[in-house]
Amino acid sequence: MSKVLYNTVIIALTDMLSQRAARSSVRAGLTQLGKTPDDATLADYKQVLRGQVYRQLQLVMPHYAAKQFVRAIERELHEMTGTPLPAGVAEADEDASYHARVAERVRSADEREDEVASRLSAELRHFSVMALEFSDVLGADPRLKERFAELRLRTDAGEVAEDEVRTLRADLEAARTIMIEEQWAQLLTLERRLWGASDEVRAQMRVVRRALTAGMTADAELRRLQQVALEQAAAARDAAEPAPKSETAEATPALPKQPGPEESVNGLEAERLPSLPELSFGNDAEPQAGPETNMNTDEAAEQDFGMERTLELQSGAVHEAAPEEPVNGNNPTEDQENIVPEANDPQHLPETPDFGNEDQQFISDLVAAPLEEPAAVPEAAAYVPAPGVSGEEPEAAEIQAPLVEGAGEELLFLEGAGEELLSLAVPELQSEPKPEIQEQPAEKAAFARLGAHDTATSAYSHFAVQEDAVFEKIPTPQVSAVQSSADLALELARLRRSVTERDLERVRRDPQALRPHVLGAEQALQLADLAVSQLLLQARAEDLKALHLRLEVASELELAREQSQLAANNLEEVRARQQYGAATAAEVEHASLQVERATELVEAFERLPLGSNLNEPEAPRVDLRMENLLRTLERYPRLAHARMQLERAELEARIADNPYVPKVQREAAQANLETARTYAQQVEDAAQLELESQLNSIERIRYNLERLEGAWQEAQRELARQEELLAAGQISPLARDGARLRVRQARAAYLAESHRLSEAVMGLQVVFNVDLSAQPV
Repeated sequence: MSKVLYNTVIIALTDMLSQRAARSSVRAGLTQLGKTPDDATLADYKQVLRGQVYRQLQLVMPHYAAKQFVRAIERELHEMTGTPLPAGVAEADEDASYHARVAERVRSADEREDEVASRLSAELRHFSVMALEFSDVLGADPRLKERFAELRLRTDAGEVAEDEVRTLRADLEAARTIMIEEQWAQLLTLERRLWGASDEVRAQMRVVRRALTAGMTADAELRRLQQVALEQAAAARDAAEPAPKSETAEATPALPKQPGPEESVNGLEAERLPSLPELSFGNDAEPQAGPETNMNTDEAAEQDFGMERTLELQSGAVHEAAPEEPVNGNNPTEDQENIVPEANDPQHLPETPDFGNEDQQFISDLVAAPLEEPAAVPEAAAYVPAPGVSGEEPEAAEIQAPLVEGAGEELLFLEGAGEELLSLAVPELQSEPKPEIQEQPAEKAAFARLGAHDTATSAYSHFAVQEDAVFEKIPTPQVSAVQSSADLALELARLRRSVTERDLERVRRDPQALRPHVLGAEQALQLADLAVSQLLLQARAEDLKALHLRLEVASELELAREQSQLAANNLEEVRARQQYGAATAAEVEHASLQVERATELVEAFERLPLGSNLNEPEAPRVDLRMENLLRTLERYPRLAHARMQLERAELEARIADNPYVPKVQREAAQANLETARTYAQQVEDAAQLELESQLNSIERIRYNLERLEGAWQEAQRELARQEELLAAGQISPLARDGARLRVRQARAAYLAESHRLSEAVMGLQVVFNVDLSAQPV
């Protein structure tokens, strides 16, 4: 029964309050009483209605209406429970229509609850299906999982938001698309590493490929394949460990075994990689392999197991290398010298089927050897020549050769800007706290033989294979051995300098590369021109306002003189009437005080430095038609800046519209273009609204000016009539002086309003940065 009373109260309150406000107020009242909707009685609900609910109702209706509303709900509760009404409530006036409406709502409460319950159950079933469908995405992204849980709780509470559900589903589908793309990349990497795997592993890879093609994720399968790849790499590492050498092998040096078609360079299973650009290490000489080295100079498949694989091999070689003499009896230093030319050229890497004792001894000596004294970082020059090109600055004729005739000055500007681009990399090299580590030929050879191409080498290797003629003679970034974090920072600084050098070469060969910078400089000049013109207009507006103030003060001075003359005439007339007994001494004293006050006011105005040549300026003759002003919006500073941003965004979008530009960069350029278009349109709309507001203000001032002009003309006509009456002897000179003062006051008001009109027009010109006086009317 208590639950029925609670539902009845909530349904009745929703006629005046929202469902949330009704529930919160009733629950707050029950909490204060220490009750819940399950154990509250009729007396508890009546106390809540007269307390918390009554105060909440007074926010939306008068207090007497709230009291009547609460009494109606109490009657309804008494009728439901069958208890008699108290005397005060029974005698109160009842609202029959409202009571009938509440009763009708109570009768249909069950039907409404069934409808809401069915709809909520349908929504919750929909959420269950969506949770099952996107379980992989929800498990991978905590933010989407939190949104899903929050929306499900809100739906369970009765707040169904269909738009939010659709938005969440779209976000889940987008997240799944990104996850599938990432898993495609993982699958392709695993297929290269597990090319020669068993039939079971290949079947698993085919299953993953079919799942990704169908738009389904395969996290568990990919993790199993990655585990298989790790196990295979560990097995290959164990197989690459050298076997103990016997005395017979010590006496008779064994020739190196030639790798078969199914064997790799280091005894591991070969990765069949696609053709990659070859890296240049600065030494293109042919390898000088002597008979002592016993190395095959045929091309070997490049191994790219990453820095982790290289360090594992290097660590194993260091700890397990036996301090034995080389098999051929040669000096390890001589072996290093023989290895260096081959290691510097990736096209002639020796094929070594076993990681033998000779290589282990070589790496052991390399790691144990102390580093040479580091050399200082060389100063970066403004121009770094390409390999095979002299170190001198290129002549102007060589630079201008590929350019259009007559572009010499522009090319000089481009060359200077390119050198400035190169100088941006110099502070990074000069501010590097660690000195440059000189490249060791032996280190270079060891890392080349072990396939130790680090991440930086992979990132910048594509620069060496550009087919464009612009990059034909540009040097390739050099990457030396990295042995510590400080060395890595130094290598990154070197690579930045190399990239900046390439940018300089590109600028020297292609003048269009600086088109965005030229556009930015042109737009900066236009903005500076707009700022100068706006400041000039502001200075003119301030001068005009100062002139108007001086003119108004001069008008007030003339008005004070008229008032002083009128007060003096009034004093003479009062004294004359006093002689005939028509005026008292108090009237004479009052007239004297008016004369003194008017005289002091005139003296105060005369002490002001008003200056000379206070001529009234001509009224501005400008064309304030809307169609004419809309053509001048291009000089509005905010709109001009927004359109310049749009122009830069369009240029960047055209530059990015290239199949060789990454897709992410193209999409970012298009998004920036759409944002710039939207912002420019918003600024243009705001400028038009501001223009309409300024014109409305000017129209209101014009209306007041016409009204004041009519009052001035009426005062002049009144003065003319007073002059005629004075000439006929029908009025005194004092009345004529009063009419003259009113004319002066009307004229002062008219001039002040005309000044406001001129200042409003000048203010419009300052805001929109346009000189309307220079345009023909």
